Amino acid sequence: MQARRVVGAEIVYPFELGEPATWPLAPRLCITRWVDDGLAFDPWPWPLVLENPEGVLVNDVLEGIYANLAEYVLRSEWIAIGEKRREGAWRMRLQRLEEHAKKAREDGESPPQPDNVQRGDLLLENRNFRGRSLAPEGEGWMINFGPPH
Repeated sequence: MQARRVVGAEIVYPFELGEPATWPLAPRLCITRWVDDGLAFDPWPWPLVLENPEGVLVNDVLEGIYANLAEYVLRSEWIAIGEKRREGAWRMRLQRLEEHAKKAREDGESPPQPDNVQRGDLLLENRNFRGRSLAPEGEGWMINFGPPH
């Protein structure tokens, strides 16, 4: 069977992407908190609302998280975060750009143009998806991230 995606070190097969993200099936799922091994964004400044009238699927969650983390951080948001996280996010941005340039060279393509800090850069080294759980007060879900194993 051909894998469609790799999440962390695990392969996610196409049939798994079509599985319900919750049971019972829910047409709406709100992600209100993101935790990256002790450095909680509480609440996450960019809540994520996923909707699927037939029920939110695993693929909907993964696509939503990816799109949310790929958004650029606005200047006002950049100023609002602490200096330590800003320094780390800038370092992760440079690492991300270098990884993309290396892949482009390997594929014989032009390197990507430099861009701004993305929300995913704010997770610093804690980029591995560790699953989801109910937010502490039961309003929405919390997404957990951690460092590579």
